Amino acid sequence: LEFSGGRAALAIFVDGTLRRLRDFSARQATEAGRLDPGLAAQINCTVARAERDLDVEIERLYVIAQPSVVQECRSALIRRVHAIDFSRFIRNRTPADVSVDDLSWALGLLSVELLGRRKAAEKLIDFRKGAFAHQAAWRTLWTAIQSEIFPICLAIFFGIGWYVSTIYQASAALGKVEQRIDELLQEAMPGEVVPDRREVTFVQDRVAALEEQLRGMGSLSSLSPLESLKELSATIGREIDIEVEALNIGHSRLSFRGSVADNPSLGRLNSALESRKDRFCQVKLEPKGRVANSSRVKFSAEIELCE
Repeated sequence: LEFSGGRAALAIFVDGTLRRLRDFSARQATEAGRLDPGLAAQINCTVARAERDLDVEIERLYVIAQPSVVQECRSALIRRVHAIDFSRFIRNRTPADVSVDDLSWALGLLSVELLGRRKAAEKLIDFRKGAFAHQAAWRTLWTAIQSEIFPICLAIFFGIGWYVSTIYQASAALGKVEQRIDELLQEAMPGEVVPDRREVTFVQDRVAALEEQLRGMGSLSSLSPLESLKELSATIGREIDIEVEALNIGHSRLSFRGSVADNPSLGRLNSALESRKDRFCQVKLEPKGRVANSSRVKFSAEIELCE
């Protein structure tokens, strides 16, 4: 532990090797010639932590400082304190602004370096030859593959086996689906010759032909034209005074025009038609003005039939 130049430095050696080095602010100690209690607590904590981290027991502290500071250390620090004076080893005259205490710290470190206890320098590795010689990237990759050739071949074998089994299972499942489609077509259309690999196209053509036949019959909805007219009459009822001038029933649409007694009757007609959402999916009722020389209101209606 050395005090000089407004600072304090603590160096911890274990078996001649420097293991810890820390600086403290010691301006009060060097200026007043005494050891500050806060500084003493920091030094004690540093020593205790070094004992715990290095798993050693520090028996003594060698202090390089003024005699008054050394005496303060003996009373404040928790280890035995020994004073060291290197001034008797100095033969050169020091400059006026450099004290002996400033040089003693450097001399102490120099003496440790000259003890001859340093480990021999480790032998350097020549990366230009031997196991560490430079190799091209492809050569390194090939060497790695050769060293792991068995697990690589095993992984490739199992991968090919998994791929083949997956293709086989998918093909078998597809064959079962095609067989089931053929069975259903034979049940639905016995005696029909279904082209191979064209089952979907064949069914779509038959459905389109059936729709054309239904349109030819007058309606593609669940009601025939007469049934649609019956539903329209039942929906309007006898409460509404209506006169129908024209009526047209198509495969999915019904339209008619006529007149009602007044505007409230036109509103009741619209409400009655819209109440049958199960039969009339969309209702469009438009007023067309009054009948000449009459209080009746003309209208036109378009109804989309539910399929």
